[in-house]
Amino acid sequence: VAMLSVVFSDRKEGEQTLDLCTGTGDIATIIKTLGYPIKGVHLNEYYLKVGRLYDTILQKKQGQKTERHLSQANVLESQLPDADIWVAKHPCAPHMALPDSIIQRFADNPNAKRLYLLTCCANKSVHCCPDEYNQRGLITMGEWDKSCLAASDIGSEEEQEKVQKVQEALRNINNTRIQYIKEVLHLGVHELK
Repeated sequence: VAMLSVVFSDRKEGEQTLDLCTGTGDIATIIKTLGYPIKGVHLNEYYLKVGRLYDTILQKKQGQKTERHLSQANVLESQLPDADIWVAKHPCAPHMALPDSIIQRFADNPNAKRLYLLTCCANKSVHCCPDEYNQRGLITMGEWDKSCLAASDIGSEEEQEKVQKVQEALRNINNTRIQYIKEVLHLGVHELK
């Protein structure tokens, strides 16, 4: 919810939005239902089928027929739809630091103006510290792995110590990414806490 509120507060009339790693398209379908142009892409066809089913139900309920907004694409290799705004709510994938690849693709795309990226499932990025981070001394591979593993040890409200440990681990990963974005890619960053 916090991420969507920031996206909408910064959004300008006519801007196209791209929802990367859309999954079942929950965010993309909400934005589409509100009347804003959006495309959602995901690698897994099963998730997209579920998302298209939800979209069909919503269309019938609203009595309208609109074009499909969810499609299958590999966010690392496929041609992506043109968009001013990129949103990546759950950019995770086994054995790769996917958020970092999305950041690089965003930086290389002259049409993309803003990227909203949420760090999640950091444990899937264990042993995948981007070489650039290590070579530039932003974080060691050991520190990266330790933070990624600690970020997966989610605790309940009663387990304050665990919650704080997870928050600190995610902050460490995010601060490293932010430092890389500022120093290497020379992009402006607004941190969502």
